[in-house]
Amino acid sequence: MKNLLLIALFSFLLTTNLSAQKSGTNYSQLKELKVKYFNTQLQLNNNEAIKFWEIYNQYDKERQALKQALKKGEKVENVSLMSENEINAFLNNYFDIKEKEVSVQKKYFEEFRKFLSPQQLVKLVNIEEQFRKFLFKQAQLKNNTSGSNR
Repeated sequence: MKNLLLIALFSFLLTTNLSAQKSGTNYSQLKELKVKYFNTQLQLNNNEAIKFWEIYNQYDKERQALKQALKKGEKVENVSLMSENEINAFLNNYFDIKEKEVSVQKKYFEEFRKFLSPQQLVKLVNIEEQFRKFLFKQAQLKNNTSGSNR
């Protein structure tokens, strides 16, 4: 029964998130791994997981939009050719986006606070970096294993 609930939850999450923009099996496998990792690390029960992923997906969508805006703004070909006004505009835009990132994080953490414990919130602050490290370790292990089989 518990597995059926997890499968149903995962299916719901994938359909809502996959429609956002990305596709392919690598993305869906990565998303599945992320869901499992976050649920395990945060020790989410089924009700918490449903609430969490509903809010987290919105949070992630807003953050990704800000990251894209930041990437567009960071494409400076040659700083030495920029005027002082252009440099000031670039820096103002950069810091505006960074401030928006913090605002988005605060907004969604207030939502998470409604159903996550303080301990879970603290874990959530660093969990994405931990997940990246986890993926990196998994890739290293996979490379080491496949490299030794040659």
